Amino acid sequence: MSRQTLIFFIVVVLLIAALVIYHLNTDSPYNSEVFFGKELTHETGTQARSSSADS
Repeated sequence: MSRQTLIFFIVVVLLIAALVIYHLNTDSPYNSEVFFGKELTHETGTQARSSSADS
């Protein structure tokens, strides 16, 4: 295997590792109320109450 090919594979592996680490350390944007509104409870299918709504 040539030296250039080896360097290319090392760069690709490092890039993929960096992207995986970034992905694992960031929150999912799809858990936001902006997309789905209030969270539904699984038991009843109704909207969950937040603690600030009781005040």
